[in-house]
Amino acid sequence: MDTIKWETRDKVGYLQLQRPERLNSLTPAVLDDLERVLDEVDADPVLRAVVVSAVGNVFCVGMDTAFLHECFADVPGVFVPFCERYHRILRRIEALPVVVVAAVDGLARAGGFELLIACDLVLATTRSRIADHHIVFGMIPGAGATPRATRKLGQARTRDLMLTGRWLQGTQIAEYGIAIEVVEPDLLDSAVEQVLERVRPLSGPCLARMKRLVNVCADIPLSEGLDLEFAEFVDYHATEPTSADGFYRWAERAR
Repeated sequence: MDTIKWETRDKVGYLQLQRPERLNSLTPAVLDDLERVLDEVDADPVLRAVVVSAVGNVFCVGMDTAFLHECFADVPGVFVPFCERYHRILRRIEALPVVVVAAVDGLARAGGFELLIACDLVLATTRSRIADHHIVFGMIPGAGATPRATRKLGQARTRDLMLTGRWLQGTQIAEYGIAIEVVEPDLLDSAVEQVLERVRPLSGPCLARMKRLVNVCADIPLSEGLDLEFAEFVDYHATEPTSADGFYRWAERAR
């Protein structure tokens, strides 16, 4: 893959955008490589997490400006299909049966903002700057910024970001509920590793179901969520004969 570095080790996949000369922006070639990575994650039952990061001091600025000229020249033929494809990719990221962690060190805006809020967890550095920013360019987001931000950040903060083009910097990224932690740049790798240490020993089938429950229950009434969780509980413990093993291992360690 030319635009992404991908490797797996110790139950974790590491996805790194590597177009720093173009601010790790998005092109059809980047989407090609993202889809290849997602296919590999879906086919690997050993993985428990994927870490998304980028080379350089920019996470992702959204669409490549050179390619954007092509998009504006043919909105229905180029722009709409590209955004529809990116939309599907971000939904695939949300649906992966593993924990997806965005490690953000630097600038993230527009499509880069949409990428990080599609991840399960975000860790950022004090020098990071994050914004949706579509409105500043006179554009409407096409890959899920509005509904995801509303669900994750709440109405007031989403309106602040989406309707004003506001930048969030450093600790504000955590205060707004985007990142679970903001650290100094030289501590980002260790902060990510602390998350991975908690995730690696988890049961793959249990993790996949738990993530699906969390995602679905965010969008349905409480009564439906309660019914769904109980149905998953019954099915999981009836169909996963090894589900008790994790409890017994934990109990043994806790003695």
